[in-house]
Amino acid sequence: MASIKPDTPVEVADIPGRSVLVLYGSETGNSQDIAEELGRTVQRLHFKTKVDEMNAIKLSETLRYTLVIFVLSTTGQGDMPQNSLIFWKSLLRKKLAPGCMGTLKFTTFGLGDSSYPRFNWAVRKLHKRLGQLGAEEFYSRGEGDEQDDDGIDEAFLPWSTGLRAKLLEQYPLPDGLTPIPDEALLPPRYTLPIGAHVNLRNVHEPDGFDEVGRRELFRRIENLGVLEVVRDSTPEVPFLENPAAKSHYHPPPLSAGAVMATPDSVLAILDANDRVTPAGHWQDVRLIRLELYHFRPEPLSIHPGDCVRLYPRNSPEDVDRLIKCMDWADVADRPLDLEAIGGELATGLYTDRHTTLRRLLTENLDITAIPRRSFLEAISHHCTDVNHKERLVEFSKVDYVDEYYDYATRPRRTILEVLEDFQSVKIPPAYALDVFPIIRGRDFSIASIRPSPSAHPGATANSPYTAYTVELLVALVKYQTVLRKIRTGLCSRYLTSLSVGAPVLAAHKPSLTRLNGPLHAQRPLCALATGTGIAPVRALVQERLSYDKSGRAVLFFGNRSREKDYYFADEWAALPTEKLRVFTAFSRDQKEKIYIQDIVRQKADVVAELVREDAIFIVCGGSSKMAMACRDAVIACMRKTGVCDTDGKAQDLFAQLTWWQEIW
Repeated sequence: MASIKPDTPVEVADIPGRSVLVLYGSETGNSQDIAEELGRTVQRLHFKTKVDEMNAIKLSETLRYTLVIFVLSTTGQGDMPQNSLIFWKSLLRKKLAPGCMGTLKFTTFGLGDSSYPRFNWAVRKLHKRLGQLGAEEFYSRGEGDEQDDDGIDEAFLPWSTGLRAKLLEQYPLPDGLTPIPDEALLPPRYTLPIGAHVNLRNVHEPDGFDEVGRRELFRRIENLGVLEVVRDSTPEVPFLENPAAKSHYHPPPLSAGAVMATPDSVLAILDANDRVTPAGHWQDVRLIRLELYHFRPEPLSIHPGDCVRLYPRNSPEDVDRLIKCMDWADVADRPLDLEAIGGELATGLYTDRHTTLRRLLTENLDITAIPRRSFLEAISHHCTDVNHKERLVEFSKVDYVDEYYDYATRPRRTILEVLEDFQSVKIPPAYALDVFPIIRGRDFSIASIRPSPSAHPGATANSPYTAYTVELLVALVKYQTVLRKIRTGLCSRYLTSLSVGAPVLAAHKPSLTRLNGPLHAQRPLCALATGTGIAPVRALVQERLSYDKSGRAVLFFGNRSREKDYYFADEWAALPTEKLRVFTAFSRDQKEKIYIQDIVRQKADVVAELVREDAIFIVCGGSSKMAMACRDAVIACMRKTGVCDTDGKAQDLFAQLTWWQEIW
């Protein structure tokens, strides 16, 4: 095979008055991925480009750019993602004059799911508000739909192609300058200073603490008792490690600096990890109990509907495979000072500033994700085999989406497997942060909440310390691909490997829609849940029953088998029927499959009565088709029982319901 040299970066021309800001609001990272891709697209047109989350930018800063591109997901019930809320609130200030954004040119692209009632509401609200403030629409809004055959790409790819053409039309390049070709390597955004001098005294300061508060924080960590503090040559850098877990799983110790660097972070200690499905059942579902410790000055308050975000780690075996594949053994354990990079670190990189490449690969860089087209394009520049390079470039092209799907998406190939397939790819270690995606936290709905019985006795109302015990109902991801390879989700593998007492990096993610509390508890509740979607329902029911006055609740629950998949059955059976009535649908327990929407239609009178009583409706589960079927079933119940005499009136009444939906 013909050999070639790896590509060298092509410089972007510095042209005055030519700059683009790409801002994203993202919960799961999809909007960030698209924003990064748009950033590279406009950079190849010789625009000075910045990509960042919306909350990181002040409103006034947007006026400094030639164009601002907003990429925004809709979350929850038509809500803005958390990392866009500060920016959004700044747009809603009453003191803003109608024409104050008159010099801003913008365009927007939304990521949504049409199974939700408020499809792409976030981007529509943003687009409308910018127009109200006088901003000029440079290019029409684009809206992607997860329900399309090709997902978001079906709308995004033609939209981005049109945007590129509009930019070249409105901002033609000077004579003699052409766009940077797609096959050319752009300058790296981040270059890791492998082996740089580490100033051990220059440690990461936890937000919100002075030196006295910082030392008090670490004293409290030591007083937890289930942890030990392992210190290196300086007493300033603490690490958290569970000695009891060493025989089972021994990753690098958890850094207190990483805990404090993570937004809304809590330190989670694994208290129980129990399987709730039979050992022989195909689905391994765990009831995981966590002790949550909070060390920040601001109070921590957890409610039903909230989530815990867990940050998993790669296995040492996979990290060793990657290091061997990339020939990084000589540099993997050298000291790495991220402060030596200068400027900003990659968004979502929550770690100590003083680390090693091996720790980054273990804790921060996602090496088992399905590679996006942009990753395949990035590694093509580091090939030394012409055939490998040609193949990787093809996968990254819009015209070869089917080939990319057949190679990467359909068989669920991992990044690690791709690098082992293309052995001529040798990524320079300094480029690791520029090439690999960052591990994102996984969100799990809380199934139970209570103040922790092990709260530190010395804690006071003013102490940077609070504690909760929460339970999560987690279905572990494990399946066989079309290549007959067994796949296990990164977080699933991580959780099953941990022993009781192990520390886990976590964060509290509050719900943007509050349906809990004593006033909501007095309203009737109609919950429609399938599988582990029962988790937030359980937390809400438990809270409602804790009040002296609570309205009646009706639960429609669906799964495959009563004997194997009926979560919390004993709890539901122990409750009086005047407080909770349960209707079930177990699709595989009889010859004819029965689903939750079928039971809803059968109980039309019950549903109609709840509609008349202005009940709270919540729908939770792992299927958008289920959510749409439940919505249609509720509307059908209105028509069948005479609540509404026309389809149009039924649709209008449905739009007025309190309808909370959580689908993953």
